[in-house]
Amino acid sequence: MEKIMRYISFEKLSEAYYQLEEEEKYEEALLILQQGLESLPREEIEKNLYTIMFDKCWFAYSSKKYDITIETLKYMIEKKFLCPLYWFEALKDYEEYKELKKNNDLLLIEAQKQAKFKYEVHTPEGYPEEKKYPLFFNLHGDGDNLEYHKKYWKPNYLLGKGYIVVYIQSSQILRHNSYGWIKNNAILENDSRDDETSIKKTYDNLYEELKACYDLVSKQYSVDETQVIIGGFSGGAIAAVDITLTNVIPINGVVALCCSLKTNRFSEENINASIKRGVRWVLLEGEKDLPVENLEDMVNRFNKLKVPYEYYINSGIGHWYPEDLDLKLDRALSFIKE
Repeated sequence: MEKIMRYISFEKLSEAYYQLEEEEKYEEALLILQQGLESLPREEIEKNLYTIMFDKCWFAYSSKKYDITIETLKYMIEKKFLCPLYWFEALKDYEEYKELKKNNDLLLIEAQKQAKFKYEVHTPEGYPEEKKYPLFFNLHGDGDNLEYHKKYWKPNYLLGKGYIVVYIQSSQILRHNSYGWIKNNAILENDSRDDETSIKKTYDNLYEELKACYDLVSKQYSVDETQVIIGGFSGGAIAAVDITLTNVIPINGVVALCCSLKTNRFSEENINASIKRGVRWVLLEGEKDLPVENLEDMVNRFNKLKVPYEYYINSGIGHWYPEDLDLKLDRALSFIKE
């Protein structure tokens, strides 16, 4: 009989089943999760309840165990956890789905009312001094939040290089304690506008908040406005590219990690304008995700227009943060400052 592992921390349990998820062994991941909960301390379960239930839901759905998926979603919504029902397209024909969506939509409306644009400023050691500091805006991925993003894209390296680092959290709610930059599929599900228009509207609202944030940080801190870099992961990388092309704030460098979508701002006119402003670009993508069609299109356009850019491949991973991110940042900053 196979030995059942015992787990005293959610971190260790999730490491075990996320490895199986990466290998697309969803049934095995679901089994490990369920068995692990039997030994996991109650306080660990309570502290990580949303993540545990959502992972259970996703593994069940990916294994086509739709009855478990629906029951888990029902439990989560009863617990007032906002769920991304648009992830579970195959459930739409189930009788219970309509009631789930109705109750989840109510949670979404209330959550969006409470959601606020948020930012967090980190200053380098020795600040303040009588000098100007370069600034690095850092954007989380879609479906994440500021704290989660900060765990994987730590400020330490940038602070050591003398940057003021500003982490930004979108005001657009996607699911429980998770925010996004591109669009909220649940809100826009019945929207008759096309995707580009919806993306533009969402971005415009967030840009106003970002501009206000930049103005406030520039007044409160000693910022060198000739050295402003914006970076982000996934949806945050897409937003970083779009923000730069829109020229909302005076950006001279972009570090885009896993940027898999172009918006209608990615035009020859906007790219040429960014060249005139001296913007330099660094794109990073995971080896296991290649090829990424939209990213290839961006690179081809950059080559055609002679845009100053570099493109790094993160070996051994897919759509994720590389372990050598600090080394990649060192190379990126050197290129941007050339």
